[in-house]
Amino acid sequence: IALSENGGICAALCESESGNALLYCLVGKGQIGWEFDPDRKFASLALSPNGQFLAVSGKDGAHIFYEIMSAETKIESDEHLTDIKSSTVASDEATPAPDGKAGELIRLRSALHASQTEVASCELYLKLQDSIVREAIEEANARAEQNDLVGAISTLVNLCRAAPESHEAVSALGEARHSHGSKYLNDARRFLQESDLNAAELALSKGMECDPFSIDLRREFAGLNVQRAKNFDLEADNLIGAGKIEEAYTTLEKAQAIEPIRSRTDKMTWARTILEFNSGMLAYNEKRYREAVFQFKKALARDPNHSEAKRYLAFALRFDNDANDALNDRFSKLEGLE
Repeated sequence: IALSENGGICAALCESESGNALLYCLVGKGQIGWEFDPDRKFASLALSPNGQFLAVSGKDGAHIFYEIMSAETKIESDEHLTDIKSSTVASDEATPAPDGKAGELIRLRSALHASQTEVASCELYLKLQDSIVREAIEEANARAEQNDLVGAISTLVNLCRAAPESHEAVSALGEARHSHGSKYLNDARRFLQESDLNAAELALSKGMECDPFSIDLRREFAGLNVQRAKNFDLEADNLIGAGKIEEAYTTLEKAQAIEPIRSRTDKMTWARTILEFNSGMLAYNEKRYREAVFQFKKALARDPNHSEAKRYLAFALRFDNDANDALNDRFSKLEGLE
């Protein structure tokens, strides 16, 4: 585990029942700010003193910096860090303070960290923090009423950057992430029932902006990709039935980019073999035998048992050799005339 200097934020690296690593960020009174299932094995973690950044190092020596309140990856590097704790302190110091009340709050907090006897400054800090929290929450609520849910989240994220110790700010952000993310999730599900995949994707994208670590949103996004891939597969089958192999191949590529599966790879190989064989036949019929040889060989590289490609490859090779022999004979006769 790792704690911020005032104990208001805790990061924990745990192991699930399945043995996978899970990274939790706890804010406020034990509330889960976000959780993450990483794709690498983490070895250690540290929080910056003001609780703004979380640094995690992998067993492979790589490291990642997360900004706590936005749950965004700020730095990801394969360079090894010998002192991950010092790196989080450096991240704090390298972050410029914003202007206005938020900037003043951050400067006051830095001054309080430097002195344990500043009573007046601490009173001013707490008063200013309450004012900023109240104003920001009012602004976020106003944006939410105008259906600017992403903007509302952005306002609360900026608030938590300025006042990471405020339980009220942290709780407001957590509740807003869940509430606004759920709203977009419900919208997306409604669009999916109406078969409007574009509108569903837009709703899910906005939902992910609000709540980037929502398991439900991610599952719905995965389901949407599966449905899109199925639609592309159906379109490709129709194009193949109409003899439009090249268009079918392009459509299969789109499906494979969304949801790669082996059966589609086999179908793409089949389609590409047909296209290369057809190109070879076109060149063969136009007596461009060398080009035909090249295309037939490409088709056979994908399907060594393609009987027609074997047959026409033999013809093309013979005609290409005959053409070369005739050309050589012509040159010989010209040389004899000289």
